[in-house]
Amino acid sequence: MKLLQETISKLLLEGQKFDDFQDWLKLKNPKDYIGNWEKESKERNLETMHKDHLRKKLHGPKGISDSSPNFERIDSDVDQYFTDRRDIKRYWNENCDREFWQGPNMRYFHSLSYYGHGVSDTLVQNVQNEIGCEDLSLIGFAQQYKMTGNKDEMSTWGVCKGTCFASAFEKKLGVEIEGRVTLAVRKDGMVESRSKATPTDHMRHVGSGLPKRPTTGKRFTDALLFDEEDVKESHTGVGECVLDNWSVKAIWYDPRKYSYDELDGLEAFGDALGIPTGDIRNFIKRRRSK
Repeated sequence: MKLLQETISKLLLEGQKFDDFQDWLKLKNPKDYIGNWEKESKERNLETMHKDHLRKKLHGPKGISDSSPNFERIDSDVDQYFTDRRDIKRYWNENCDREFWQGPNMRYFHSLSYYGHGVSDTLVQNVQNEIGCEDLSLIGFAQQYKMTGNKDEMSTWGVCKGTCFASAFEKKLGVEIEGRVTLAVRKDGMVESRSKATPTDHMRHVGSGLPKRPTTGKRFTDALLFDEEDVKESHTGVGECVLDNWSVKAIWYDPRKYSYDELDGLEAFGDALGIPTGDIRNFIKRRRSK
């Protein structure tokens, strides 16, 4: 009887977490700064800009006009925007169904072919927008990160029961990682990028690792996933998931995208690292259209 009661209680709670979040969000009443800035500014792609770059862009010639009543509030609004991002993420961590996100139905894939703007053997740093971001090569990734115990938060695609929102292009090459899940959304959460971090950021977060926080616009806060019921109700399933304190489990690739020599090189690289390698199709199933 006790087990039945616990099961019923869990079912009642699932799906309620997102509704509770919406109630909390209304009380907090965060402004959709992105929406306001986009209306007044000629600058675009503001969601994931670094705080320093965002201030500079909004103060600049393509930003908010100095005749606007909002011009004098740019600095305070930017500060509040990042406070809201932090608070939303904190709420998620305090209220998510961690048993589900850390459970056997979930695995996590970090694509090394996400941006598509080029490949670099070193992490491109202090860039202003997405166009400046490049994918790390497998060699660059292994040089930048340890195989275990990484503190910088990492974006991944959540793989729920073998299905994943990532595109075929993004599944060309990547790594499966495991760690503590700190955020989950449908599609893309538009979180911060390590490539945009400044030297000051690296110094400030040297102990805890660089954080990743979601943007605050309604289309993003409506996309948060707290539990399995949210995933079931989503038309797209699980999208971006952020992990910290993570380790590399495996290297996955699409063999159709590489020559025989390149495949041999991938296998040899995995052997050198002591990391398993394999065909991405054995990890991520083809998504069925609904």
